[in-house]
Amino acid sequence: MSQHHTEAFDGQLKQIEFYQKYPEYLPFIGQSYEVHKILFLGESHYFPKESTWHKVPEDWYNGSSELLVGDERYYINTRRVVNNIHGDNPATPQKWKKSRTIFRSIEQVLLDSGLPKTDNLFCHVAFMNAFQRPADEHGDSIKVRPIDIEQSAQVIRQVIEIIQPKHICFVSSKASKHLAHQIGVNSDVVRHPASAWWNRPTKQGLTGKSALMKLLAQYTASNH
Repeated sequence: MSQHHTEAFDGQLKQIEFYQKYPEYLPFIGQSYEVHKILFLGESHYFPKESTWHKVPEDWYNGSSELLVGDERYYINTRRVVNNIHGDNPATPQKWKKSRTIFRSIEQVLLDSGLPKTDNLFCHVAFMNAFQRPADEHGDSIKVRPIDIEQSAQVIRQVIEIIQPKHICFVSSKASKHLAHQIGVNSDVVRHPASAWWNRPTKQGLTGKSALMKLLAQYTASNH
């Protein structure tokens, strides 16, 4: 598996308390991120169906990845997920095939927006999931609790302070609804790439895909 991210910010990122507990959650910062400085915020990772201990939010945030068992560490490794959007998860190939379409849908928009073609177009952007606790399993949406909002907003603010993005875009309406007003900076939002609204127009006439295309045109033009 090729590495398409940079570790240039890791010295600072690894000082964040949450990442000391769960280093698997470290954000993916593309090798060419500094060109446009775009940060995408997804919704959440998910855990295998049989996993249970993360379902109590307080237990999750007081715990650490040392408590992970089986494939759980694989499921929440942001960098491994994004680096491997064209590969396969040998643990759960069918679920992985479905989940990676989220990233490949975004990648197609990055390509259509005129960003240089590479093996993995996420090398041009940064990505992290907005919620810092996994959902129960793929296909489920995280059941958000107040502590999720508090903890997630804190981590996002810390990441923003370190990597200094010029543009922030939630690719999840749910994440934006709960966290956009908590992070202290302006952000945009498009519909989740796995939702029906990604290819279905809203009353404003834009699909999630076309809305992201429009935003990326603005983001990349601002550097010229």
